[in-house]
Amino acid sequence: MSKDILAIQQQILRPLIDKGQDVVLVAHSVAGYAGGAAALGLSKTVGTAAGKRGGILGVIFIAAFLSYRDAKPFLKLTNGSWPSEYTVDEDKGVWTFTEPSKLYEPDVPKLLASEAVAALRPMSLRAVVDISPGLVTDWAKSFYKGRMAYIRCTKDAQVPLAFQDLMLEESGGEWIIRSMDAGHSPFLSAPAELAKIIVSLAEEFAD
Repeated sequence: MSKDILAIQQQILRPLIDKGQDVVLVAHSVAGYAGGAAALGLSKTVGTAAGKRGGILGVIFIAAFLSYRDAKPFLKLTNGSWPSEYTVDEDKGVWTFTEPSKLYEPDVPKLLASEAVAALRPMSLRAVVDISPGLVTDWAKSFYKGRMAYIRCTKDAQVPLAFQDLMLEESGGEWIIRSMDAGHSPFLSAPAELAKIIVSLAEEFAD
C-alpha cells in the first residue's frame, strides 16, 4: 500500500502541485484507501502556509472504501474472508473477480461493460489488507474540513448503500454527501451526471 500511496503522490499529485496547480482528488472503490492516504500533507491549506501556490482543494470519494482509525472496511464487508465472488492467487499476491461482468450491473450497457471487463487487471491483495490510516490525520487537523465529499451510489451491488453509509458514519469525518441512482460504476452508466456533480463539488471547494 505504501508504494501505491507514493506512486499517486510522486507521479500524479506532486507534479501538478509543484506547478502551482490546484487539484481535486477523486477516488473510486478500493482506490479510496491509497487515494485518501495520498492526500495527507498535500492540502491547499498546507501549501499556502508553506508559501506554495498549489495544493489539493478537496477530495471526492465515489462508492469508495474509507480507511479510518484501525478499520479495514473491505475485510469487514467480506467478513474477513474471501467469498466465492473472488478468485485469489496468494502466491502471486493478487485477486480477480470470478464473474467480472457483475461489477457493471445493473446499469452499464452490455457492450460497454464487456469492454470494461476486457480492460480489468488483477488487483493486489495488499491493497485491501495492508491498509494505511487514510485521511484521519488530516480530519483531526481540519485540513480538509468542509472539503471532503462522498458520492453514494444507491444501486451499488459491490459496495452496498448500507455499507457506504456505515463507513461514512464510522469515519467521523464531516462529509458533503451527494447521491446517484447508479450502480458501482457511474462513470460508465451516467458519466454526464457524475461529471456535473464533480464540477459542482470542485467549485464548492474553491469558494
